[in-house]
Amino acid sequence: MTKLKSAVLRYLQTPYLAFFTLPVFVYLIIESLSQQSVLGAFVLLFKAPHIVLLNLIIVCFTYCAVLFVKRRIFVYSLVTFIWIALGVTNFILLGMRNSPFCATDLLIFRYGFIISARYMSALEIILIIIGILGIPAVFVILFRKGKKYDKEIEYKTSAVITAVIFLICLLLVVLGVSTGFLKTRYNKPKYDYTHYGLPYSFLCSIFVQGVEKPDDYSDTLIGKIVESIDMSESDPVIKPNIVLIQLESFFDVDRLNFPIGNDPIPTFHEMCRNNPSGSLEVHTLGGGTSNTEFEVLTGMDLEFFGTVEFPYESFVDDKTCESIAYDLKREGYQTDAIHTFSAGFYNRNNVYSNLGFDTFTSFEYMTNLEYNELGWVKDSVLARYVLKAINTSSKPDFVFGVSVQGHGSYPTDFSDEAIVSVPDYDYNADIAHQIEYYVSQLRETDQMLAFLTDELEKCGEPTVLVLYGDHIPGIQLSENMVEGGLYNTEYVIWSNFDLEGEDKDICAYQLTSHVLDLLEIHPGVLTNYHQQFADRPDYLDNLKTLEYDIVNGDRHTYDGIDPYEPTHLRLGIDVIEPHYVKQNGSDLYVYGTNFNEFTTVYINDSRRSTKYISPECVMVENAELSKNDTVGTAQKDYQNMFNMLSFSKKIVCK
Repeated sequence: MTKLKSAVLRYLQTPYLAFFTLPVFVYLIIESLSQQSVLGAFVLLFKAPHIVLLNLIIVCFTYCAVLFVKRRIFVYSLVTFIWIALGVTNFILLGMRNSPFCATDLLIFRYGFIISARYMSALEIILIIIGILGIPAVFVILFRKGKKYDKEIEYKTSAVITAVIFLICLLLVVLGVSTGFLKTRYNKPKYDYTHYGLPYSFLCSIFVQGVEKPDDYSDTLIGKIVESIDMSESDPVIKPNIVLIQLESFFDVDRLNFPIGNDPIPTFHEMCRNNPSGSLEVHTLGGGTSNTEFEVLTGMDLEFFGTVEFPYESFVDDKTCESIAYDLKREGYQTDAIHTFSAGFYNRNNVYSNLGFDTFTSFEYMTNLEYNELGWVKDSVLARYVLKAINTSSKPDFVFGVSVQGHGSYPTDFSDEAIVSVPDYDYNADIAHQIEYYVSQLRETDQMLAFLTDELEKCGEPTVLVLYGDHIPGIQLSENMVEGGLYNTEYVIWSNFDLEGEDKDICAYQLTSHVLDLLEIHPGVLTNYHQQFADRPDYLDNLKTLEYDIVNGDRHTYDGIDPYEPTHLRLGIDVIEPHYVKQNGSDLYVYGTNFNEFTTVYINDSRRSTKYISPECVMVENAELSKNDTVGTAQKDYQNMFNMLSFSKKIVCK
């Protein structure tokens, strides 16, 4: 052990030896993890040597700091750790959600702990926490105790080496992009990461954000595009309720290249046979729910955004955007959003205000919640609140719902042949069990659809129900296992009245304009543009120009002003408030309406530990009231139990 330690120290201390060789070993390790195969990294070497050279130089450049410091062992260790951590994280995410690690994942890192219990075992979570706490301590010790470089630093030589490496890297990128050998924007991240290498791809996800400015962008060009759009007012025969439901990880399992057995989604198949339906092209794989949601609600093509960008984090969080909700509000609609998970997930409690919704009901505002084996709220709860939204408004309703029951991570030890039997041939047992569990959830989702359509048939109001999947599930499915590709799900447009329409394969950003076209509703610039110009050869070029103008440009589309004001978003369809209190010994019982496990009692504006009893009652131990004391309630944020999403009216004790 002593000899090995001495050899490693000599290797790291030898001028330029470790600097030029260590990056090679590190790159091979992280690329093997990215390719999910050691052989894959060497295949890339022979298949695309220019790609390998670029990525190797990127890794090498990050080690340049070593040349300017005495604490070389510390810097070597730190840089190596960062690269290996990047490679391992990417490898884990590929296995969990079938999509790679990108810079935006760092922005949504806070969500990782929220859903980690559904993806990892308790032991894995504990080890991660130990690592987070322990690794910084190791580097502090290494910085203080690590052996210093015992020779004079050659600053001029080091500066020349650094400059040469940087210029080579810059030259390769510029030549690669200009000649088409390199892409800077990925529309299918998993495949593009594999082709262009992890270091380059991850850097693209950092520096390439927003919509790229078209070369010919100008107010004149925007004016010509907008003037060519017929913005005549809509004159529909009827204005039905429009219910749009995004089904988590939903796709037609008939597309799998092996038989599932008993049809797990007979209701959905029946709906597709009798109503307009088709394939829906999405930009996400195994995850990225909010991105499909963004495309559907706004009509914007995510391909024009940055590499694996999440517009809910980078754009709509603090800026309004044209959407179907804003468009339908102008047509006299009430707009409601419903999501059976936390309000703050992907900043929806901010985003939905900037997308034109009047109300947003998350599971912090729901009662009588039912959960599946992994702790996700069942889709039957979503159906209940969709119906409630329709029944509580006198206006025509636009209701947008997001389900979670089909969410992973899918257990690898699930087996119930009474539900479904997946053959193990050509697939390992883990994948077979994951599919079995996933199909069991599909079966319950389909039962929810049967209930929902039955209730909508009886509701007495003309209603259109649009169903679609946000992406295929986060299971290690390959292209040859799924007919139609991994970036396609399905949609169907059901109605409780006669609605004519042909089956049509479309992209996610075209879905709402397609639905509104069938209803002869033509609001908004982007909706009308999709409806009128989808068959034109310059359709996508002009769409990109419009998107740039709205997202990063001067909004000439709207004459340079922002026509959309954030809505005063009300959280929850139901009113949650206390009505009266009763003292029972030292315990205080607060009675009211629509309480749940997220309800917290405040006495004189002081938060008190609260026990949930029922939707009509919560209790506070050791709380005695005096005259003129105030009692109110608030709803806790599931992501941050110290944060309150909203507060009720207060009652004053007499």
